[in-house]
Amino acid sequence: MTCFLVAVVSAAPVGILALGDRVFFLVDILHQHLAWNAIINRVLLLNPGHVPCLNPYSSCGTALWADPQMQLLYPPSLLYRLFDTPMALYLFMALHFSIGA
Repeated sequence: MTCFLVAVVSAAPVGILALGDRVFFLVDILHQHLAWNAIINRVLLLNPGHVPCLNPYSSCGTALWADPQMQLLYPPSLLYRLFDTPMALYLFMALHFSIGA
């Protein structure tokens, strides 16, 4: 019961942000996390049946599958493929806060 209450309390700020029209951005989330997920979405949109091995938008082609910061194979990052970016960010953060609590 205590773990559930801690999870609810820790996820409450994210839920409040999700209901409002403001988004709490950190610099890394804005400049890296969202940009990399936008790149993955763009690559998947151009050719849905094929995910390339390289990210063509970074340093003349860097590893897409092997880069841990791209989070291509990280299961919670699938939220960015299913929802629009602001809602996916809310759900991504809420999921991590609730798991971490």
